[in-house]
Amino acid sequence: MLRNSLQPRWSKRQCPTPTGTFTFNNRLSSNEDVRNARVVPAGGAAFNVAISFTPQGAEKMANATQAHVGRPLAILVNGTVVAAPTLQGPIAPDVIITGDWTPQQADEIAAGLTGR
Repeated sequence: MLRNSLQPRWSKRQCPTPTGTFTFNNRLSSNEDVRNARVVPAGGAAFNVAISFTPQGAEKMANATQAHVGRPLAILVNGTVVAAPTLQGPIAPDVIITGDWTPQQADEIAAGLTGR
């Protein structure tokens, strides 16, 4: 599970985090690595995004994230950071990005992750 402590919509290559500004240079995966992304209720008025990776995408993400637990991972949609959650563990084939999103915001993120 990824815990999102940020609001959506930061600039392309940097975003603020609780410990400062996070700058990123590497792309770990792309739309081709995402099998499915969908909106899931978080309770109350908040919604999360559940992601299922392809076998190749899951392997890429697990390998890339295992040494980065406890650090933020920027999630971009169309070049814009929509979340920078802190990794709670290596990313497995299925993961949930938690956030305080409306259904529409969560759907935009899910659509961007799948390329629909």
